[in-house]
Amino acid sequence: MNKKKSYLIIILYGILLTFLLVGTNNLYGSNTDWINQHSVIPEYFRSSFYETKNLTPDFAFNLGAGQNIFNYGYYGLLSPVILVSYLLPFVSMTNYIMIASVILYLLSGVLLYKFLSSHFNDKTSLLLSLCFLTLSPLTFHFHRHIMFVWYMPFLILSLIGVDKYVGKNKSVLLMIGIFLNIMTNYYYGVSCLIVVLIYGIYRLINKYDKFCVKTFILDVLKASLRIIAPILLACVILIPNLYVILNSNRMTNASVSTLELIIPNLNEVLYRSYTMGITTLFIMAPIGLIISKKKQKGDTFLSIALLLITFIPFFMYGLNGFLYVRGKVLIPFTVLFVFVLAKFIERLKSESINIKKLILITTIILLVSFLFDYKNVFYVLVLFDLIVTIACLFAFNKCKKEKIILVPLLIILLVTAFLNNLNEDYVSKDEYANIENKSVSYLLNQVDDSSFYRTDNYVMSSVNVNKSYNENYYNTTIYSSNYNNYYWRFYNFEVGNNIPYRNAFLTAGSQNLLFNNLMGVKYVITADEMGPGYKKINEKDGVSLYYNNNAFPLVYVTDNVGSYEVYNKLDFPYSTEYMLSNPVVNAKEEDNYKSEIQKLDLGLKDHYEFTASKDESYEFDLKQTIKDKILIVTFDMNYNESCLNGDTKITINGITNKLTCKSWLYHNENNSFEYVISNFDEISKLKVDISKGRYEISNINVYLMDYNFKKYSSINNLKIDKKRSEITGVTKTNNDSYVITSIPYDEGFSVYVDDKKVDYELVNSAFLGFKIDKGTHNIKIVYHSPGLNYGVLLSVLGFLLMIFILIYEIKEKMIKKLFLKHRELIMYLIFGFLTTVISVGVYWFCVFTFLDATNAFELQVANVISWILSVLFAYVTNRKFVFESKNDKIIKEVLSFYSSRVLTLLVDMLLMFVFVSVLKYNDTVVKLFVQVVIVILNYVLSKLLVFKKERK
Repeated sequence: MNKKKSYLIIILYGILLTFLLVGTNNLYGSNTDWINQHSVIPEYFRSSFYETKNLTPDFAFNLGAGQNIFNYGYYGLLSPVILVSYLLPFVSMTNYIMIASVILYLLSGVLLYKFLSSHFNDKTSLLLSLCFLTLSPLTFHFHRHIMFVWYMPFLILSLIGVDKYVGKNKSVLLMIGIFLNIMTNYYYGVSCLIVVLIYGIYRLINKYDKFCVKTFILDVLKASLRIIAPILLACVILIPNLYVILNSNRMTNASVSTLELIIPNLNEVLYRSYTMGITTLFIMAPIGLIISKKKQKGDTFLSIALLLITFIPFFMYGLNGFLYVRGKVLIPFTVLFVFVLAKFIERLKSESINIKKLILITTIILLVSFLFDYKNVFYVLVLFDLIVTIACLFAFNKCKKEKIILVPLLIILLVTAFLNNLNEDYVSKDEYANIENKSVSYLLNQVDDSSFYRTDNYVMSSVNVNKSYNENYYNTTIYSSNYNNYYWRFYNFEVGNNIPYRNAFLTAGSQNLLFNNLMGVKYVITADEMGPGYKKINEKDGVSLYYNNNAFPLVYVTDNVGSYEVYNKLDFPYSTEYMLSNPVVNAKEEDNYKSEIQKLDLGLKDHYEFTASKDESYEFDLKQTIKDKILIVTFDMNYNESCLNGDTKITINGITNKLTCKSWLYHNENNSFEYVISNFDEISKLKVDISKGRYEISNINVYLMDYNFKKYSSINNLKIDKKRSEITGVTKTNNDSYVITSIPYDEGFSVYVDDKKVDYELVNSAFLGFKIDKGTHNIKIVYHSPGLNYGVLLSVLGFLLMIFILIYEIKEKMIKKLFLKHRELIMYLIFGFLTTVISVGVYWFCVFTFLDATNAFELQVANVISWILSVLFAYVTNRKFVFESKNDKIIKEVLSFYSSRVLTLLVDMLLMFVFVSVLKYNDTVVKLFVQVVIVILNYVLSKLLVFKKERK
């Protein structure tokens, strides 16, 4: 078949399938995560670039109360696909994401066909490419969690690059594919790299007529440079993202036992969209290659690798960052399963596979897996699938035509694709029109306020959680896989916010007036009525803009502060009342706090146990009319429903709290329901709505609180420079004071008072603050994304390494002559560089874990540990690869080697002491500089002293 015709068939098939799944009245996007993460956060990246002309502005002032920009990095920061949209300001990001998804989906099929057709016949390649496009994770996630699949074309490009490198020693496609892969999605980059490594090893093994371990190791080392280079180049995104991942303390409700890590879990492999979505035929294929009469070592390796990854859940656990066992991380491996299936069909044609033996082995493996995998719900589907597959194999054995196997496979995959997409909550065109409410934008544009303030939007708040309407729109909301942990805990557990969502990572707008005051939420947009704490200033089409005159400034100065010693003894709402009157800092204060909160006695029991068989409503008479007061209700939820019965939810006067079911993966941990009710002028009754379920409620309390909040003034000349990620202003105070902010605390800040760097601390349990002397001072708060500078440095090294590799490949013959002439020096420099990496890496590990670089003694301990390990590595590599020593007296040679390097150790220790301990230079920078000096000295000593005799 003509290849152009095959490409056309793949494209038309992909378009038709997409159209049939999505329909005509929906967007190519889901109400789950796509609408409030994947389609809006990239728009913030783009608008931020237009405003600052900076691709990585360090700090996202507008979202989540102000956070490290890399907390949102997963959603396309520096993604090559998203960066293209920066050139298209006239295209809305929503439309761009949909178009990009369709293009990447179709491109995945086209590139897979190109990859397969270089190894197999056109019919097999075409049919398998159509099967690949039909896999449930692809048909589902290109319109839901796009980051699960957007990397796919670049992964396939990397595999084509492997073929080019192994066949023609040209690595440019391999390196570009790996780089684009990581930049598109660093999370799936790990799985994709493993796919590339497995396929690369397979190609190398099959390349040899006779396998030689030494040749194989040398080839792997050469190839590893082609993988390391693009990884280094991508460090500009990898290093700062690694920092936020380690500091988000991302939690799940998953508890994994040892048995669950070793017992096969086909639920996370077969059919479903959050797995590889493969069928029994895909599992049968690698088994067939292993038992084939004409098997090759490479085929056996590839098949065993895929079966281990498929059947041992520990691999899923590790690839998910040791959070849970979920098959979504295996989606990249579908490409290799398709490749193995093509190889399997080849072997069937050559009649080198005993079909009866294959069926018996596969059936036993599946049966054993089902016996262990007691949670699997696909018994009937697997049985039907297996019967169809067996029938197809016997039919194929007679006529040897690919379509006998692949057409039924395509039909099964189509059925599973439609079943998986059947309950997808697509964004309808009408829903999207409501989301893009023009009234909201109109009201925001009417605000004439030059101060630094926050605005929260309650109109479809869970959908608009990450939406930034304009450059002056600063909100408190965030929904991201990474987040500032201090702020997340403050929002969810310390200030009385109700939690109406089942996803623990969704921090949407709160109607809690106490929280809004502390956070400086000066304006609120809502379709509901607000209480006396707010004043309506504008309205359009049923949507109103309210003004909160009591909102604290985002940065202010006060000499009236409280202490953590007092604050930590208090429970909500007393703790929040204390914080509103006395910003909490690391200071000592006498415990003279007296609360003005009034506790009401409604005659309620302290403990209730009951089961609601359906949704129910109740009313409680407060026995008084409450006016111009804040009513607060709190109680504990002591029972967690099973997920068979669902979540439990209680709404009081329009404010909802939800407790997610027991085994829900992203449990919201909302075991204390808190209601801050201030959205009515008068309250005489509590209207309580309870969802179906079982309840055990205790510790019920009702409080009244006044509106008379303390008022603060913003610091003078407050300015924000988003390009430099800094805040500047002028403070004036008659007493020693504190600068208090509602910007979440982070280790990436630097604070300057009159251009002198000062220490900052955690205030109000989640935010940045610092001491300031009395008088007038210029202050500056600057944020630098931790790890970004190191990431840029490593990216530069990666770029240089890639250029070197490409030049080497272009001028390989000339370079080979040069290498042979100066082999010893070049090899020494290569292994000297690797020795330096080990030395610096071990040193970093020591000072970042159990030693302190600011302590002169501990600094030298780290130095010595790194020296011992790096010298051991240096000896082995110098003896084997650099000087090619044949000396039989190894112990004597080792002692001589270590002895020669004691001198350079002393030089190392002296330089580190002088420049770090005495002159206070950065220890990392000095360590790198010292290693350059050490490498040069070590070469001279090794050449003249250690290996001198043997060389003669």
